[in-house]
Amino acid sequence: MTTDSTPSRPTTRLDAPARRESILDAAELLFVQAGFHATGTRDLAKACGVTEPVLYRHFPSKESLFIEVVTRMLDQGIQDLAASDRPEHQERAMRRMMESLLLIDTAADVEKITGLVRARRTALDSAFAAATGKRGEEELCRRLGEVVLERISQD
Repeated sequence: MTTDSTPSRPTTRLDAPARRESILDAAELLFVQAGFHATGTRDLAKACGVTEPVLYRHFPSKESLFIEVVTRMLDQGIQDLAASDRPEHQERAMRRMMESLLLIDTAADVEKITGLVRARRTALDSAFAAATGKRGEEELCRRLGEVVLERISQD
């Protein structure tokens, strides 16, 4: 008879709101790394530490999870940028918004995604203008271009 020498790890059961947040956190990383179409629900469930049925209990589809991730990235980025006067925090917030915009571009065919950005366009411009002291749209475009060039240089 063999004994299992692996110590048992206590499992923590998260309540529904905490589980939902943990799914959003893990999904954001996966979507940013691979884009919308290259990320499957099996990959998402595994990264989130749940089964696919649990994933679908919280989000009815991959598209709805994606929209929630992008919405959260944009809204938190706008809030963080407006709330901080520290350059490193502002830079992190702007970077997160840039990542969300690039992520949106990977899923232009997802219904509702264009409307999501249009609804936040003024807030994005205003947040960038307030943080940088420059014209919001120009600064947004400049920084987005920097992120794209940085990604191209890494590949």
